[in-house]
Amino acid sequence: MTFPDADTMGRIVDVHFPGIKKRLVEEALRIFFEVREVPGLKKKPSTSELLDWLKRGHERRAAARARPAKTDPAAARRAANAIDLE
Repeated sequence: MTFPDADTMGRIVDVHFPGIKKRLVEEALRIFFEVREVPGLKKKPSTSELLDWLKRGHERRAAARARPAKTDPAAARRAANAIDLE
């Protein structure tokens, strides 16, 4: 069985994270497929790892929004929006 291509993986991500920012998915998929090509890996990352990475990014974003920014509020918003999944 062949591993899903980037388009198929994008559709899988959309099922799990409806409304996720397209730019984030494109970048995550680019990195994901680069990592899969690293020589010598004992196990290539799978679909579930990609979904876990995106979920973790969502959790980090939510945590960043929940705590008050100690620095520039605009910079904190930009950082949170960089991993926006909503």
